[in-house]
Amino acid sequence: MIRIYKANMVRLVKNPFFLGGCALAFLLTLLAATHRMDNILTFLAAGGPDQIMFFMSAAMVAFFTIFTVIYTNTEYSNGVIRNKVISGCSQSQVYLSHYLTNVSAAVIMFVFYCLGGFLGGARYNAYFFKANIAFMFALFAYIAVVNAIAMRLKKVVFAIVASMLLLNTAFNAVMFGNLILSLLEGKALFIGSVIYNLSPLGQWFVYTGFTDETCNPGFAIQMVSSIVMIVLITLLGMLGINKRDLV
Repeated sequence: MIRIYKANMVRLVKNPFFLGGCALAFLLTLLAATHRMDNILTFLAAGGPDQIMFFMSAAMVAFFTIFTVIYTNTEYSNGVIRNKVISGCSQSQVYLSHYLTNVSAAVIMFVFYCLGGFLGGARYNAYFFKANIAFMFALFAYIAVVNAIAMRLKKVVFAIVASMLLLNTAFNAVMFGNLILSLLEGKALFIGSVIYNLSPLGQWFVYTGFTDETCNPGFAIQMVSSIVMIVLITLLGMLGINKRDLV
């Protein structure tokens, strides 16, 4: 699997869509953090570079909704996945290597995003450090779901439509979740807040302060729920792949 992963990474760093995304992550975060986009992001004009840097991270959710599908479909259409299976690689190895490649892509983009923020004046802050770590693990869980969709649907149009429906569902779930959680109390509120934070958008709303503090179940719960989601979705994805031909 390591050999497959290395080959995937070589192709990843040559992918123009990914390179363009990294460049935009750096440039837009830098411009926003230095208040050169205040005419567009007027509501952030009074915010500090740390706050603005974290606000910009939401774009990564949208980017990987599309990129994960396009990258995987390109591997299908170019015959790369077929060649891997024919050469003796198991379907589980192919599936897992693709997921790890997409996670690595998210980490690389996160570095560019942080670089833009730090050059724009953001400084180490325990709160935003914790926010970024929690958000990234939630993003890894989200990518696991999109990766499962991309590996199941070979037609890029169907896969993109399904992934966009996932993004739309995640957004609407958070918006309605804000209303629902405001009506809950006690254990029901805690359970609801855990579900709310399964989405990276939920954690983004929590740490940007766009939702009530009662929606935050705590950093430890956020991390554990994200890790459980990653493991569960990946195992289910590999189980499904093993029941069909990747070629």
